[in-house]
Amino acid sequence: MEHNPVSLIGIKSAFGEREIQNSEIEAKYGLPAGWVIEKTGKEKGHAWDNGPEAPIEASLRCFDSLLATHGLEKGDIKAVFGTTNPIVIDGVEREKSLTEEFAMRAELADREIRDVSFGCGGPAVGIEEMSKWFAHQESGTHAVYVTQDWSTEMVRDRNVEALFSDAVSVSLWTNGDSGIYEVGDVFAMKSTIADESLGIVGGFWEMDGRQVSEAASKVPALVAEKLGINFYDYDIVPHQPNAKLLETIERLYNIQLHKDVAREHGNPTCSGSFIALEKVIKDREKTNANDDKDILVMPFGAGGVGGFILKKKVV
Repeated sequence: MEHNPVSLIGIKSAFGEREIQNSEIEAKYGLPAGWVIEKTGKEKGHAWDNGPEAPIEASLRCFDSLLATHGLEKGDIKAVFGTTNPIVIDGVEREKSLTEEFAMRAELADREIRDVSFGCGGPAVGIEEMSKWFAHQESGTHAVYVTQDWSTEMVRDRNVEALFSDAVSVSLWTNGDSGIYEVGDVFAMKSTIADESLGIVGGFWEMDGRQVSEAASKVPALVAEKLGINFYDYDIVPHQPNAKLLETIERLYNIQLHKDVAREHGNPTCSGSFIALEKVIKDREKTNANDDKDILVMPFGAGGVGGFILKKKVV
């Protein structure tokens, strides 16, 4: 079977319906006024009001909108890939992941369903898995990739709420002639809190601020080495941990990273790199800025690290 390139057709996202002002976080944790913006660069956050149902409902709205925009039907979708955080309520983890819940509600439960569940770094792992799956499908096959953020116990139980935002992102992919960006090389590594083999992402949640900064600062060099690229040649869309951390990485490598999502909304864990990618694509359509460069999407964090290249297709 001929291996056709995997291509992105379209992408759409949504944030939690309730805005959280920095002043709310500062009052909740007894922090001085201005602490959140000074330490993280984040202007505001977002939260779901309807528990784990809310990200599923938001994902379904994005999905329906994408199908309508691109003239596709649900029957055209042959697989559902997803990156989520586990849903834990009162100490009990839900049996179904958000990806599985989405597939059921979208009437796609009988399709191929793969939930990566690696948080911030999951999209790199997921894109690699999706690309391998597409290699065994007929040309013109379609899949949907869903990232849904549901606050982990860590976010709710510790004084790190200032960093995070709840959000979703839904994207459509194909291995046919349609699409706007084509997946090039992919590098992905999984990790867990107990995994010391990477030395950069294992145990991210357990690190203090300085350790997180030191670990994250190693990511660009690792990704560039594994992909065999010079990242100065790319338009780089990283995970959106927080604007201050991305500024640190920029200074270390003398590069420019897209960080508006982190600055304006905070850290959407699973969805961050995809939401930032959506913004970059929209900005390119408006301004043609950096339109001659391939895009390097660089997810990293607890659960995984990696990168994948998107090349603009010549129509």
